[in-house]
Amino acid sequence: MVLYKGAGPGSHWWNNNAQLTGFTVAAAIWNASRMVRHITAFSHPSPYLSFSASFAVAREYALDGPAGAASQAQPGTVYEIDTALCPAQLPLVDPANAILTANPALGVGNLPTHHDGGQDLILGIASPALHATVLTTPPPRLGNALPAGPAIQRELQAVVFALRDAEVLIAGNVPANCIVGVHSVY
Repeated sequence: MVLYKGAGPGSHWWNNNAQLTGFTVAAAIWNASRMVRHITAFSHPSPYLSFSASFAVAREYALDGPAGAASQAQPGTVYEIDTALCPAQLPLVDPANAILTANPALGVGNLPTHHDGGQDLILGIASPALHATVLTTPPPRLGNALPAGPAIQRELQAVVFALRDAEVLIAGNVPANCIVGVHSVY
């Protein structure tokens, strides 16, 4: 399987050449809670590395970073990884599936994919920059409920992000020899 990782200008993997060191994680405890936190809050330390099955998604991440937008003078980086070259025990995780199957007993009303927003809520979660009002406008509710934005479980947010990004998590380190290409983008 070929995976991609985008690194925008000023980001960790833009500043630290993974071709020399490989990709390394900063923690070792794997569980669904840490997975949700990794996807929704960019937590550090994390036992996971995020990759995408889509070059287009990785490129989007590489076009903007803490040091600003990628340019010809300061291009973003897209790493290309071939998992066939990696150790056989390298744990690849489908985060959407893992999060949903790890939470079957949350109880009615707390199911990870439930919300009380409208049909456009998924658009708001997937692209808050384009659909911000969906996340802040109180949806119609019965009774005397106080006006508030839609109730969204963090698990739902993580699943939507994972699907949007064609995300594959690797639970562990990725050796440098798995990196088969590095592409500059701007």
